[in-house]
Amino acid sequence: MLLFEGDVESTFMQTFRISYTDVFGNTISHDLKENGDDIKVTKENRQVRNENIYQKFCDSVPLRSTLAVVTLFNACLVSSLL
Repeated sequence: MLLFEGDVESTFMQTFRISYTDVFGNTISHDLKENGDDIKVTKENRQVRNENIYQKFCDSVPLRSTLAVVTLFNACLVSSLL
């Protein structure tokens, strides 16, 4: 979407609300901004939406916790191989 040159709003029809299905089949929705479902993604604000998605999911405590567990697992694996 960031590199798309056409009409972002009518082509992608996205808002500042994202939804996904969790492992239990539940639909989870998150507003990236207040009243996110009312804010259409346009060529002018698409970068902000991507930054908000990153902040919501990639720069979070669960991710850091997961990385800590993976690091610990790798350390245990390496030490058991020695």
